[in-house]
Amino acid sequence: MGQTCSYILVQPGDGCANLAARCGITSAQFTEYNPSPTLCSTLVPAQPVCCSTGSLPDLTPQPNADGTCATHTVVAGDYCWDIASKNYITVDNIEQWNLKSWGWEGCANLKPGPICISTGDPPMPAPVDGTVCGPQVHGTTRPSSWSQISSLNPCPLNACVCVSFNSYSSGVFTDYLANNSATNGASVASRPNSARQASPVSNNLDWLYPLTAVSSRSAPETPNCSRNTFDTS
Repeated sequence: MGQTCSYILVQPGDGCANLAARCGITSAQFTEYNPSPTLCSTLVPAQPVCCSTGSLPDLTPQPNADGTCATHTVVAGDYCWDIASKNYITVDNIEQWNLKSWGWEGCANLKPGPICISTGDPPMPAPVDGTVCGPQVHGTTRPSSWSQISSLNPCPLNACVCVSFNSYSSGVFTDYLANNSATNGASVASRPNSARQASPVSNNLDWLYPLTAVSSRSAPETPNCSRNTFDTS
């Protein structure tokens, strides 16, 4: 790769003449350093332009030295297109880099917490108050191998799982139970709705499942279990 040019970032309202002035070079030099014939008609804020010879810089986030990805912490109101634009990446990049992230349900259902904005191993999920099973228990340390993420803090055999259908992540729930059952020797098999019971746990629609009998998200009907819970609400 050649030498990176000296560069500036486009600001709202900038045109090529203004950018050349900001660089301290002539318009002819600016065109020489930025030869794209469509540049002046396609400028967008935060776009880098060269003020000298050389190639444009790579401003995309880079993986951390330990092999984990660079992250963005999603908050209410965030959208993948906005996150991508601010980090010089694409929405497709975000989707691809987060396929192994805990609880990832795609950009269409973005959840608060850290997500990858580069290649690399996913970040640990944010802890959830009241959680007693899984990687979102407060104080949980990162496993040596990401493949072990679902086995952290396993629920005791036959423990119950409390799920809020208003807000829980079906991917988190299903993946955790499948792994947890393998760890504890429990059988995760489908169970008729008639064998499940509804629970007035809160104002949301909450359900209690025996850990050994969960394999689908279909709405149960009433609670038959009151031991330890994995609260994903």
